[in-house]
Amino acid sequence: MRRLRLAAGAGLLAIAAATTVHAQAPRLAGSWKLNVNESDKTDEKIREANSTVSPTDKGGFQGGRRRRGGDDGGASASFRTGNAPTALLTRYIRPAAEIRVEQSDTIIIVVDGQGLPLVYFIDGRKVEEPSGGEPSFETSAKYKDGKLSADRKVGPSDMVKESYTLDSEHHKLIVTLKISSPAFLRPVEIKRVYDATS
Repeated sequence: MRRLRLAAGAGLLAIAAATTVHAQAPRLAGSWKLNVNESDKTDEKIREANSTVSPTDKGGFQGGRRRRGGDDGGASASFRTGNAPTALLTRYIRPAAEIRVEQSDTIIIVVDGQGLPLVYFIDGRKVEEPSGGEPSFETSAKYKDGKLSADRKVGPSDMVKESYTLDSEHHKLIVTLKISSPAFLRPVEIKRVYDATS
């Protein structure tokens, strides 16, 4: 009987521990402000993607080094002739100065400073949405251990791979983007860092 009680007690402790871990699972929800100094410069990353020399080659774009600090949202960067990005891609290219993240067990919504939402169903389903006269886009997303990963296909040839990762220790949200489009010779890879404001 004593052994049975000990086993039952151990089982309850295991359940309690699992419940605690689940309750403490990191969440992305909150308000976040762009840290310009720790984020990639968008216009520079676009020029790098359109450079005829690979940034990893010796003598390539900026010697393959990344400069950070300051961002004009890609306004001064040029795109390949006749291949201007769609409005949705332009929205990704221009960094939001502030974002708000709302999160439930099934959905994550990222709202920029203009109140425009990006919606992610985090059960892996593919969701197709219209885009106001432009090519529709298809999104699939998943959330695990404080990281949102999503693929967003825009029209027949544009793709955005993105992630939102919580840095709990430093109260930061790390956003990475990989944008593939005929507007660029190579995919544009951008890292943005947001500081918690609430």
